[in-house]
Amino acid sequence: MRSGIVTAARADRARMALLTVVLVVVAALSVVSASPVLAKEGLAKEKDIFDRLVLGAVVSEIYTKCDRIAPRKLRAFFFVMGTLNMARNRGYSKQDIDRFRSDPAQQKRLRREAEAVLKKHGVKFDDPESYCTAGFAEIEKKSDIGYYLQPE
Repeated sequence: MRSGIVTAARADRARMALLTVVLVVVAALSVVSASPVLAKEGLAKEKDIFDRLVLGAVVSEIYTKCDRIAPRKLRAFFFVMGTLNMARNRGYSKQDIDRFRSDPAQQKRLRREAEAVLKKHGVKFDDPESYCTAGFAEIEKKSDIGYYLQPE
């Protein structure tokens, strides 16, 4: 059994990794000027972008709940930047992205979709080991989820 110190250190490391990615993304967005073209449908209607956000949420849930799996930080960084670039290339401004990201309805929608994917992969939310089982299976399959994960 692991000590509480080891578990706390891992949680701190995971929070720092996420914070680093968020800070880099925010810095990158602040440098890029807003595009004058705005998409008519709105960011919430961009299925491929939303699907990428769901994938990111699933990956994050797995590596934060399983202490034997870690994120592939460089791959995750480029994934986040690619997703932001997709939105920017479709005419969405930093403000559009921030509004979407902070919208409670969109956060609920994202959580609901991520939970459905996790359930489909056998995760039981009250069983931390099931996150590990799902994560290792995805790594083994070299799936989209597994591509962003690695054994600790």
